[in-house]
Amino acid sequence: MAKSSRKYRSFAKAQGAVRAIAPIVILLTGAAAYAALKVTRPEPKPIESQEKAWAVVTETVEPRALSPSLRLFGRTESPRTARLTSGVEADVLNVSAREGDRVQTGELLVGLDDREVALTIAQHQAEISQISAEIELEKEKHANDLTTLEHEQALLALARKEVERAQRLAKTNVGSQSQLDAARQTVERQTIAVDSRQLAIRQYESVMARLESRLRQAEAVRNRSNLDLERTRVTAPFDGRIGKVSVSIGDRVKNGDLLVSVYDTSALEIRAQVPTASLPLVRQSLLQSRPLTASTLVDGIRVEAVLDRISGEVRAGSGGADALFKIREGSPWLPLGRTVELVVKLPPVSDAVALPLEALYGSNRIYLFDNGQMKGVKVERLGEVHAIGRERRVLVRSDQLNPGDRVIVTQLPNAIDGLRVRVVEG
Repeated sequence: MAKSSRKYRSFAKAQGAVRAIAPIVILLTGAAAYAALKVTRPEPKPIESQEKAWAVVTETVEPRALSPSLRLFGRTESPRTARLTSGVEADVLNVSAREGDRVQTGELLVGLDDREVALTIAQHQAEISQISAEIELEKEKHANDLTTLEHEQALLALARKEVERAQRLAKTNVGSQSQLDAARQTVERQTIAVDSRQLAIRQYESVMARLESRLRQAEAVRNRSNLDLERTRVTAPFDGRIGKVSVSIGDRVKNGDLLVSVYDTSALEIRAQVPTASLPLVRQSLLQSRPLTASTLVDGIRVEAVLDRISGEVRAGSGGADALFKIREGSPWLPLGRTVELVVKLPPVSDAVALPLEALYGSNRIYLFDNGQMKGVKVERLGEVHAIGRERRVLVRSDQLNPGDRVIVTQLPNAIDGLRVRVVEG
């Protein structure tokens, strides 16, 4: 029993010694393995630091004479716009005009009932006939007065001779005093007859003047009625296009009522406000008889115009003056009041380059591509170029820009001189 106890205690001591030595052995083994790996590892290559190159797009420039442009907004109008109104009071019989139709000079647009006017003309014509008959009667009467006057004067001469004979007979006591008095009465009566006839002849001119005045007045009224008759047929005053029709068949219109409006398509203009800063250049072009040209794209159709004049009145609160551009091409179908974007071509400037807006930094700086780096160049801003259907570009000029230079047209937020860049396809 004592012997078994001693064996158990010996075994326990040996087991405790192993547990104390095991961690030390493991640590020594790990250290030896680490030292071996460190000695046998390959030497790493040093990493070289390399600056990033930013991707950019460039454009090759060729300085030359280019024209800046002015972008305006305007409305179409026509100085030859006729508002055709009724000249009489009548019923509308037919309306052949339709809004938007093209019409030619003299083409019937609206027809009015002419029966009332025709009756008025007949009434005035009857009055003219009556006055004309009075004039003819007065002429015949005058001719008769002239003939009768000769007879009256002859009878007066005979009566005076009868008085002389009666006086001679009375002196010789052959004739009586009563015969002499009777002869004198005959002379007086005949004298009154001659004077009356002469007065009628003298009044002929004034009577004829009065009758002719009445005749002219009646003819004027009739002619005016004839004009009213013509006005019952409302026709196109010129070649153009119908803007608006204000009546329909059966309407009763009065004198002055609007019937239809028509405008001359060959006189179409675009009214656009020119900013105050650009007015001197626009006025100068007119004074030098070199008017500016302009263009616009309306519904896919190109319209060409030329500066015709500047308005003589400036609206209150406006930032410029209205310029009127006469349309030269592409106008027959344009409606009045259409808002259009107008690109005005200004006089050319030399040594200019047109660049995208992204190429400009601030107001006067661009960058060139120079051996993989950005090189800043100061430029003079000359204006903008607005091409119909294309992007808007800025027009610049600089003594440092040469033919063949490559301008960076990519906007970089960290752009500085010397920044590394690489060119990619745009």
